[in-house]
Amino acid sequence: MRSRPMGVPRGNLGLAGRWAISMWQNPSMKFIIGLLIGGGIGYILGTRDGRERYDEIVTGLQDLVGEELVQQMTDFLDQRTADVRRAAAEGLDDAADVIEDRTAGNGSATSD
Repeated sequence: MRSRPMGVPRGNLGLAGRWAISMWQNPSMKFIIGLLIGGGIGYILGTRDGRERYDEIVTGLQDLVGEELVQQMTDFLDQRTADVRRAAAEGLDDAADVIEDRTAGNGSATSD
């Protein structure tokens, strides 16, 4: 007589039942099943606390962005980087013009 795992009923289990038992006997599948069950329980239990913490973080960031000092620093940095952004845009336009001029004559970007 073949031994059965504990708690498995007698009789014909069918293909799905035999598959389920063979999977449960595999140590790596036990780990994966336990991981999924633990993850599901953790998600359900942590959702409420996670949402409350998320709301606290969002409120804190909104308060920080609303601070006068942060607004002043943002404006200052925007003004200081405007020249650099403008120069970079002009440089890209110039480079595009050069590439266009070089490729207009022969239809390719390589030189002979």
